[in-house]
Amino acid sequence: MANQEMGRAVMNSVIEKLAQAGTIEYAPRMEGRSLIMIVAPKN
Repeated sequence: MANQEMGRAVMNSVIEKLAQAGTIEYAPRMEGRSLIMIVAPKN
């Protein structure tokens, strides 16, 4: 992937911004050509 590093950088910034509001249920990983992550709200 040409821009995989850029996508991971965006995911990391999203994780940092949502740290107080949500939890990461499914860490960022490649599924085919897509970078997938699941975030859930904190209880």
